[in-house]
Parts: sequence; structure tokens; C-alpha cells
Amino acid sequence: MSETLGTIRLPYRLFRDTVSTADTDLTATTKSWGTFKSTYHPRSGSSKIAIPVNERDNKAIVCFDHKNADTDTAALTIYGYRQGFPAEFICSVDTITAGDQVSDGVLDSFGAATTNRYFADTIATITQRWIGGSGSVEEIDSAGNNGVAKLKFDTYGYSFLLILFTTISASDDVRAWISFY
Repeated sequence: MSETLGTIRLPYRLFRDTVSTADTDLTATTKSWGTFKSTYHPRSGSSKIAIPVNERDNKAIVCFDHKNADTDTAALTIYGYRQGFPAEFICSVDTITAGDQVSDGVLDSFGAATTNRYFADTIATITQRWIGGSGSVEEIDSAGNNGVAKLKFDTYGYSFLLILFTTISASDDVRAWISFY
């Protein structure tokens, strides 16, 4: 009997909803599991902004959208957590920049866009210290050509992902979207 290989087709889902005020990045003391549980954990934290990673979520693709086109920017850091263990730095990006390609915006209760938003089309400098070495976090379609810039990395069996936006341009807000394959 032969097996048929299949591909899981998961949609993008919100990784982090609309952020208009910059987050404080983690420090050596706030990377602890205790801080994660009390602040970021999706079920018990006061901010509840981390997302769980399911056992079949092997590789992540992350993209971003902004309130305004062309000039809006943000900086970000992504961390991974294993159950009971402190944060592990996946990557940071010093600047993502919005392009002109319209995202689905803010959706009404019927799924129709009520407000246009704009995908980030540029990813500047990535700093990474993730498992697999210097090429473990990849950027895709990030050369500023009004596409959908993306980050791609393996989740390596981690239990949770956390994204913090450490700077956001004035009069802007930013969201992160994630899909797994």
C-alpha cells in the first residue's frame, strides 16, 4: 500500500491584532517563564498576546499590514517558548515598511472589508539567533515592490510564539498575520 503525501492548507490568522503603541522588548529578567505566564500567556496572562503553536504547526510564515500606505514603519521581535522554559529569541527586524498593496482591512461581521490596510512590502535588517544558524529565518518578497513581505522559520516544536512591536511610526498601527505549513 502506498502513502499519498499531502499539504495542509491553513489560512492566515491574526498573530497580533492592531498595535498602535510600541511594546517594551523583553530583558534578561522578563524573558522568564513566570513573566510569560503572568503577562503574555494566551490563557492566563494579563496581556494574553502570545499564540499557541499546535503540534502540526511545523513552519511559520508571518506577514504584516499597516494602517497607512507607503511610509508607515514598525520594528519587531519574535520569541519562542517551550512549556516551562524562558523566552528564546527567534529574530528581530529593525524596520518593516508598508507598501501600496491593500490587505483585507478591518472586516465587518459578514467578512467584508470596511477599512483598507496596507501590507508591509519591505523588510530591512533581520537579526537572528534561531536554531539552524544564519539562514534559519528567511525573508520573502521583501524588496519594496508592493508585494506581501514575509518572514519564514521552523517552529522546532516550541509551544508558544510572541511578537512584540518595539517601534511604530506616528499615526500608524500594525498587525501581524501567521500561517503554518
